[in-house]
Amino acid sequence: MSAELNWQRYFMDAPLGSARLTFYAVFDRPPGAVAATTGDPGLVLGFEESPDLVSLSSGGRLRWRRRLESPVRALAADGAGDGLFAALEGGLLYRLDANGTPLWKYRLESPALAVSASEKGGCACASDDRGGVVCLSGEGKLLFGSRLDAPATFLRVSQDGSTLVAADGRGASLVSAGGKVLWKRSFPDGIADLATTSSCTKTVVLSGTVRSLSLDGSERWSADVPDGTAAVRMSEDGESIFALGPEVVARLNPAGKHLWTGDLRSSPAGATVMAGTKMLVLPSPEGTSVVDRWGNLALECPSVAPAGDGTSRSLFDGSRCFFHVRGVGGSAHVVVQDVGPSLADYLLRAAGAFGRECARTGQPSPFGEKHYNDSAAAAAAGDYARAVENARFSYRYYEETLSSVQRQTDGIVTPDSLGAADVKAKEGLEKALTARKPLYQARCGCGAVSAVYSRQVPLMVKCRICGRLGLVRSAPGQ
Repeated sequence: MSAELNWQRYFMDAPLGSARLTFYAVFDRPPGAVAATTGDPGLVLGFEESPDLVSLSSGGRLRWRRRLESPVRALAADGAGDGLFAALEGGLLYRLDANGTPLWKYRLESPALAVSASEKGGCACASDDRGGVVCLSGEGKLLFGSRLDAPATFLRVSQDGSTLVAADGRGASLVSAGGKVLWKRSFPDGIADLATTSSCTKTVVLSGTVRSLSLDGSERWSADVPDGTAAVRMSEDGESIFALGPEVVARLNPAGKHLWTGDLRSSPAGATVMAGTKMLVLPSPEGTSVVDRWGNLALECPSVAPAGDGTSRSLFDGSRCFFHVRGVGGSAHVVVQDVGPSLADYLLRAAGAFGRECARTGQPSPFGEKHYNDSAAAAAAGDYARAVENARFSYRYYEETLSSVQRQTDGIVTPDSLGAADVKAKEGLEKALTARKPLYQARCGCGAVSAVYSRQVPLMVKCRICGRLGLVRSAPGQ
């Protein structure tokens, strides 16, 4: 058994970019598999050299810790709850409940390469390094198995569990719920990456160019992408397709038409599309950036973690926080950033840009306007959940109104139109923070004195003059 896992947590009270840093943790093992749980928002973190698995809340609390037989190589969160499927080194597949308690385990024929859980819950699929694929129910019953020509390093099971897409370095396959391979496509240039919709009815592969495959596996179209493209991502409905390299992002529409290219630094393998918004989450050594589908920088969240040699990953908790995970030497650094006020502010600004275009074209959208006003009122009252929900509805109804009259939405949401909106959502949602009374003061090395609002220690505080982060190890008595 490996040595005890040690870690240190630092509470934070520091605005930085679009986020407010809430806590920072350092574990003495390099990071391994990660997953976000969205029903009860949080992070589950595994390690390359440790059989430990830990779950952290978005508020920085340790929810549970579990030591298994060997390190976890792949994680998939159950879409219907906060349970997990964990593939261990050596071939064991575990089902854990929301408290980290093992419910059952299943032994694969050989070590697992990938695992995927259905978004609606009820099943998960795993591939092994001999080409085997199994689909298991939530109770651990084998639903079906299949044998592919080569081990699948990528798996995506549809949200209802009826089909799955599997890919290796040379080709991609669609497998039915009975284990039958419906089609297989091979590519002479191999496959660098693959993305599917939540229903697995639309698939794009990166093979020299980006290629779109139909439900029967035939090629619908191909599109050239910038040099250095290393990954592809797609929104759950297939309407937004992104091609990513370390320093460039390009967006394609569902027909393969190139819409825009942006110079954006990222770690392509860790990029994701934020559910419900079609925005692209770009982790990088510098932190987390979020780009909307028109290429605007919606959120920019610098990280306080030191530069490292490991991959940077950023996971959205489904509510308001990002977990930025970075490997630094032999340790895992986790930074949690609350983007709630900035996210609500951005969504309202984008909805407002659509609303002004509806007014300009003489196409009223009663539902868009109603939800816009409800969102603004909720933000002013400090109700984040209602502010974001209504902002998303407003955004959607305004855009649908424009689409009904065949008004293209490209070119409506721009930096100028976002800046023109008279929105105070961020100000309203942060009102409680700005109205706080300081509990004591901390002196920075530059000589400046900063107010401190929390007694939780160790606490990192940002200097109001030089901007440096300093550590408060103990708080004065009441």
